[in-house]
Amino acid sequence: MSEVIAGVALGWGTDLLLGTHRRWIVVGSIAGVVVAMLTITRTAIKLSQRTKRPPTTNAKQGETHDTDAR
Repeated sequence: MSEVIAGVALGWGTDLLLGTHRRWIVVGSIAGVVVAMLTITRTAIKLSQRTKRPPTTNAKQGETHDTDAR
């Protein structure tokens, strides 16, 4: 959410400086949404990598067992 707010604020400021009317606020909003989506995707990937556990091996038989099945 903060990414979108930052994009809108930067676009609004750019519109004020350049004297344009709502052009850069739209660009900033779209950029903020894109950055927010990337942040959500990166966070989801990190969380999914944390929850993955490698399979354990049974020393007697040499078989692998999934730890989630227990």
